[in-house]
Parts: sequence; C-alpha cells; structure tokens
Amino acid sequence: MQNRKYSNLIFGNYLADRNINPVALFLPIVAFFLTFSLLINPRLFSLLPIYIIAIMFLIFVPELLIIAIIVFTSTIFPLDAFPQPISFGNIGLYLPETLIVVLLIRTILTSLIKKDFKKISSEMTAPMILLFIWIIFSVANAIISQRADLLKAILNVRSYVYYANFFLILYYIDTPKKLNLLIKTSIIMATVCAIFSLVQFMIGPETKIFPWFTWVVGSVVYQSKESVARVFPKSLSIIYTALFPVFVGFINRALKRKWLYMLFLLVFISAIFISFTRAIHYSLLFGFLIIWLVIKGKMRYRLIRNLITVLLFVFLIIIYLPLQLGFMKVTNWWGIMFERHSEFLTSGAATETLTWRAIESMTIMNEIKKSPIIGNGIGATYYHPLYNDNVALAHNGYLSLLFQLGLVGLLIMCLIFYHFIYQSIKYYRQTNDIYDKSLILGFLTVFISILPSAFSEPIFIKDYWWISLLGIIWAMPIVISKIGTNKAEP
Repeated sequence: MQNRKYSNLIFGNYLADRNINPVALFLPIVAFFLTFSLLINPRLFSLLPIYIIAIMFLIFVPELLIIAIIVFTSTIFPLDAFPQPISFGNIGLYLPETLIVVLLIRTILTSLIKKDFKKISSEMTAPMILLFIWIIFSVANAIISQRADLLKAILNVRSYVYYANFFLILYYIDTPKKLNLLIKTSIIMATVCAIFSLVQFMIGPETKIFPWFTWVVGSVVYQSKESVARVFPKSLSIIYTALFPVFVGFINRALKRKWLYMLFLLVFISAIFISFTRAIHYSLLFGFLIIWLVIKGKMRYRLIRNLITVLLFVFLIIIYLPLQLGFMKVTNWWGIMFERHSEFLTSGAATETLTWRAIESMTIMNEIKKSPIIGNGIGATYYHPLYNDNVALAHNGYLSLLFQLGLVGLLIMCLIFYHFIYQSIKYYRQTNDIYDKSLILGFLTVFISILPSAFSEPIFIKDYWWISLLGIIWAMPIVISKIGTNKAEP
C-alpha cells in the first residue's frame, strides 16, 4: 500500500486528491538543480544567500519575483552585471532568466497537480504555446539542418525566454492588489530611469553617475561638435511603456491626483527627447495619434491642450532652466535634435547608412529564400558584407524573424498580435471603469506604436528588455478583464 502511495505521488494524483501544496513537490526539484549547479561551479556558493531569499519569495510571494524580473531587465543594470545562478560549463542563465525558468516550472507543476489551467487559459494562450513549440523546433532545425553551433543556438534563443512573462502574469497577478503593485512598481522604475537619464544628459558623458552605466555613451553629434550622453533603448523601454497609460489617465478628468500624472509625464517625455533615438521619437508621435483617433468628442481637444502644456513644461525644465542656471553642458540642444532628424535629407553618412541597410536587407532576403517556410533556425547565421563576418540578425526585425523562424513563425507572431489587439479593443469597449480603460488603451498604444520600429531594430528577437515587457503587455488586457482594479489608482 505504501509503494502505491509513492507511485501515485510521481503522477501527481496523490497530491491532487488530497490538496497537498504543490510546492512540496517543487522544492526538491529546485534543491536538486541548485545542488547540481553548485557542484559544477563552486564559485556560486557566494550566491547562496540570494538562492535562499529567492526560494522564500518563490514560496510565499512569487509575484514579487515577477517585479524583480522587470527591474533586472528594464533598468540601468546591464544583463551581464548579474550572476548566473544556474551554470553548466559555458552555458548559464542570468538571474532574471533563472527567475523566469523557475517560476515557469512552478506554474506548470502547480497547474498539472491541481488539474486547473483556468488561470493561464485565454484566447492568446494557444498561440503563445505554439510560439514556444516552434522556437524549440527552430533551435533543433538550426543545429541539425544548418549545422549551427550548439552554444550559439542557445545564446540566440535566450531572449525568447522572456516571452514566458505572459504566462507568469496570467497566473500570479490574480488580484487587484497585485495588479496595482505591478503598475506602481513599473511607473516608479520608469521615473527613476528617466531622472537618471536627465541628470546624466545635463552633466555630460565624461562623468558617469554610476560606473556601470554602459547604457550611457558619449558621442559627437554631427556639425554641432558637442559631446552628449545618450541613453540606450534598454531603459527607454520601461519609460516608453509607462508613458502612455499615464498619459491616457492624465487626459481623463475623472481620475484624481492629476498633478502626479503631470510630473510623471514631464520626466518620461523629457527622457525620451534627450535620448536622440529617432525610432522612439517617431513611435511617440504615432502613439499620440493612435490615442487621438480612439478617443472621441471633447477628449480630443483636451488631449491636444494637455499635450501642448506638457511639452511647454518639458522645454522649460530640460532646456531653458538648466541652460540659464548653468547646469547643462549641451548648449545646442535644438541644433542637435534638428541635425539628428534631418540627417537622412542632408548627411552623406546617412545615405551610406541607408545604402548598407538596403544591402543588408537584400543579403538576408537571399538567405530567407533558401528556407522560406520553416526558416533557417535559431542559431543559424549568414555572411554580412559590412561586418565581414557571420551574423544571426539584421536591423530589420521582421526580416530577422523570417530568417530564423520562417513564414510559419512570422504567422504565429501575427496571430499573437491580432489576438492582443482584438482582446484589447474588446475589453476597452466592455468596461466602464476609467482606470481600466486608461490601462488597456495605454498598453495597446505602446504595442501598436512600436511596430514600425521593428523595421529598424529586431525588438521581437534580440532586445530582451522589450521582449520581457511585451510578454507582460500582451497579458494585461486579459488580467484586467478578469480581475479589474476596483477603481484603485496608482
């Protein structure tokens, strides 16, 4: 009889029938991988306190680990600044990736044991599962058919892991309190990143606020000959994602504390302006246009009036006052901005850039033709004439997606895009709650407005800071529709 109980334990029936906590089965698995990793790499013993703290969070408040993932992937810290708690030879998982994998294993085991998949069920769940199945197939395809290096294939696939945030959000963010905690934390992180960006821009790139500011670079911008501190897209992703939900809330008169929304918008838009990142600037304008088209009546005029007000304050705060008080080293801000956006019309270097982008696109398209349906696989490379080396991606995200995952992978992605947009519009029309509408329209605007940016950057494949947020954004309308927010504003 005792042996039968242990046999049932293996299949989960014993736990399911007796309502035993699935963590009882999950913790030995975590302990096994932890012990195995420590034996292979003894240097990880120094991380033992982190392991213990993470396991405690995993048991009692797993939603805080999701927030930790957002913090690690969308703030000022570069990914290689984090330890690799799980490491096997030359292959290791950085801390945020480890958290995702561990949480995902816990979610799968708990759902299987309880025989309850309602939390993660939605119209987008099937396409997301299909995407991960195709990712696994693409890795195998690259290794078997294209003779890709195993290590390179694994390194190329690691960014896709962050799409698993979609399932984690659906499963663990199941109460209004948890949802509001997630929203508040994201806004606070965006604010901190924006303030750091503004301060670093004003003092210039020569003196870095923190030595690990690899996302701040000094560059001489064209004819102005002024060295400026630019912000890499890593921190811009969380700033841009937080901006639109806050902006939609700002133009809704029914919401309270508008002065707080105003302050958030000032630092967000200021940080985006001084990044000199053209794709984000154009996406920002496109996003405002989307909101203007969606809202109706007097809110359209309110949007224009509030936007003009915010832009005037932005000019006052980041340009006029710092220059007058001598806080800012960059004196030709408008000249730099004009040159940055007009270089495609006036600069020979820009013409050269466009020429190489065209050559790059034609080169990767020739590679796509070799395997247009299933792609060349994740880890496959092609010869890049500009770099004189083999590379895995191009600046065009959609062509990169076709190269790796083929037409099948692109169609799966388009199916996910369609379901997200459809569900967002559906829930936006159904709810009468102003705060819920602000969140749904805000996140929908974030996603649609960055779609054109993928023509110049492989944000759906390479940029883990965007992929991590996309997994969360795709789950938000589903979470909001299930639990609501009980009128609790951030």
